[in-house]
Amino acid sequence: MPPQAMLSAPSARRRRVDALTRRIVAVGGATVIAAIALMFLHLLWVVLPILAPVRIAPAVDGAPSLPAAQTRLLRIDDTGETAFRINATGRAAFFDLRSGKVLLSLQLPETVLRAKPAFPQADAYALLHGDGRLRFIETRVGVAFDGDARRLTPDLQFPYGGESIAIGQVEDFDLFFGREILVASLTEERIVLRRFPRPAPGLGLGRPHLTTLAAPPAAQRLIVGPRGDWLYLLGRDGAATLFDLRRSGQPRRRSSVRLSPAPMAAAEHLVDFFNRINIIYGTVCEFCTEQTCPIMSGGPKFEYYWADETQKKPQALSASQVYTQ
Repeated sequence: MPPQAMLSAPSARRRRVDALTRRIVAVGGATVIAAIALMFLHLLWVVLPILAPVRIAPAVDGAPSLPAAQTRLLRIDDTGETAFRINATGRAAFFDLRSGKVLLSLQLPETVLRAKPAFPQADAYALLHGDGRLRFIETRVGVAFDGDARRLTPDLQFPYGGESIAIGQVEDFDLFFGREILVASLTEERIVLRRFPRPAPGLGLGRPHLTTLAAPPAAQRLIVGPRGDWLYLLGRDGAATLFDLRRSGQPRRRSSVRLSPAPMAAAEHLVDFFNRINIIYGTVCEFCTEQTCPIMSGGPKFEYYWADETQKKPQALSASQVYTQ
């Protein structure tokens, strides 16, 4: 019998199974295509705002009035939800950045002349009062839930038992929290360095080790550099003087240069720049040491060398040494 004679038409059941299979495959293919299209639209929806022009939203109605001339400290927390502000009269306030609602308002016992962050410690600040005393404060913002409602709970604390430091009437001051607490103050004639051993929680500051230096002429601003190893003095005439604090004993004057052009404007930018360097370096200084980061590099193809007025020939240094040079 010829082979073609053995073929027969598929049964009705087989035809139904084939038709159902074709429909299932078609639906599955369409579903995959639709899923890919939806993923593309989602990615497009996420990326498009990046390409849109920048717009500034109007101020939130009901936001607290913040006259710039009275503000001594204004800081936004890491989450971008709350801000903390202290004005010249000693009024401290936490407020919600979205609604403008004041979450907590406290009156400090004294007026505030200046306020500075205590680098690299987060949410810690030093306040210089009108009587020439320096006091530390710490801010905390917790989260509580009333049922399903989320509520921010800010708090202001005074570490070291609320103890203050008498530094007198000064042109400027700065501080650094490391293995010890370094407080540097500047008057017209001298620089005073106060080094306090880092106290255990709940204890006072104790007696400081004092070091006094002659201040450069016309010095106006003072900055403690990364790790508390350097001291920068900025003058009204645009002069910048660097002191080396790394060695025990009397600090050594390292160099002095004149900034140009617009010396005072450059000095203000330098203050902001050094503050940011302190924040960045303070987060990694405990982990990036001469042993863990022996090379200052910019990827596998670039290695940085150091040279200055005393070391003319470029030399290889570890990353931590470059940051503290």
